[in-house]
Amino acid sequence: MSSESGAVESLEAIEDLIASKQYGEALRLANEEVKRHPGDHRLLNLAADIYLLLRKEDTAAHLLRHVANIHVSTGAPAKAVVALKKIQRIGRDDPTMYESIASRIEQERSDVGYSPPPLDMGPLTETVEIPVPLLSDMRVVEEKEVVDDAVPSPLFDDFSRVELLAFIKGLQLQVFDAGDIIVAEGDPGDSLFILTSGIVKAFVRDRDHRYRHVRTMHDGDFFGEISIFSGGRRSATITAATRCELLELDRPTLDTITAAHPRVREIMRRFYDERVASDRVNRF
Repeated sequence: MSSESGAVESLEAIEDLIASKQYGEALRLANEEVKRHPGDHRLLNLAADIYLLLRKEDTAAHLLRHVANIHVSTGAPAKAVVALKKIQRIGRDDPTMYESIASRIEQERSDVGYSPPPLDMGPLTETVEIPVPLLSDMRVVEEKEVVDDAVPSPLFDDFSRVELLAFIKGLQLQVFDAGDIIVAEGDPGDSLFILTSGIVKAFVRDRDHRYRHVRTMHDGDFFGEISIFSGGRRSATITAATRCELLELDRPTLDTITAAHPRVREIMRRFYDERVASDRVNRF
């Protein structure tokens, strides 16, 4: 059995334990697997989920910060932002959180040798009541240990640190389950989306009013920027084929950002022009 297939089986086993509310056993197994695969952000995310279920928000936030650093080091800034948005949702964010990640994204772009800092749980180990170790012996994640399954979003590439900071602060995390409709054909095109995990599918209605599948999108894909600039309505229905996490930027927030940072609109307008010229299907 390959290391990857073994990790997938472990992830499924942990998810099954969570579903059956066996949180202590799920945490024990997650702890064992993280020691074997310290750079596997999927395991760390699951561990964070367990701590949230156990109402250990501080510990979950600490893990999610480490997950964000891993994503920065593997060139997946959108996934790093998702981790920070989860911290914000549980009320454990701080004023420097986004500034720090924006600086690290900028550093990673100019320094290929950047690696995430070690996960030091520190005194948090004293607050955990589950009778299992708390990942306290995590070490610096080496490059070969990092699970790198992400496709970077080009929207992040050309922003300065200040522009990037404004952009990521304006993003909102949206989560959809399999079968959910993300946008519907004919809806106002008032936001854009960056897909950070999962699979979505686009459908358009033909002359007989039947829905025809026209595109499948994966991690790193984005859609909606054409509608948000053209002011048109969505020309396709986008559904979640699996559980999905997306970052959404609505038009009022974009207008606020670009009023303060005009170059953001110029950069995104360039993407708009390129997408109109190359791919008509993306007018969602």
